[in-house]
Amino acid sequence: MLGINAQVQRGLYSFVQVYVNITDTEIIFTSKGMKSDTLNKKINDGDHPWNDDSSTRCNISSSTYWDDDGGVDVNKIEVQTLVLDREDVTSNFEGEAAVCFSKNAKWYSGAGNLVSGTGTGTIVDGIMFLCIRPSDGNLCAVDETTGEPTTVVENLYSIDWTRFGDVTVDKWSSLSNEWVLQ
Repeated sequence: MLGINAQVQRGLYSFVQVYVNITDTEIIFTSKGMKSDTLNKKINDGDHPWNDDSSTRCNISSSTYWDDDGGVDVNKIEVQTLVLDREDVTSNFEGEAAVCFSKNAKWYSGAGNLVSGTGTGTIVDGIMFLCIRPSDGNLCAVDETTGEPTTVVENLYSIDWTRFGDVTVDKWSSLSNEWVLQ
């Protein structure tokens, strides 16, 4: 998240995405970027869905939507893919999710499992959890409302972000029963 957001701040991209795909075997993080001319074409085209439906902005379904995609076979330092073995690590959700950032936070949006609500009540989530995969389940046991573990969870981390692309990582301390900034 920090790497791709830095590319927005530098001006390489005007709009970026952090895409997460959690399968049965892997957690895949992929960064993607959209250049200024592509973004301007979408914004200036009055008929483009970009202008009518904010839920389409952080697109996770089209393979041609992004100018640069950090897929596994791409050798661009600006966009990257990180793959974690799900045998060892898990999250608080399964499936696809994404969060998108722009330089001035105007186009902040999300997709999939990082969006709550629908229509005008849509909210982009600003947190996800990663933990050592428990032997008795597939997901981190975290109360989505309080953000606290519901059972003893080994090495539970909270990745938090803002619409401006500020990212923090906290680790749950079972000794003090609170999140500790890493």
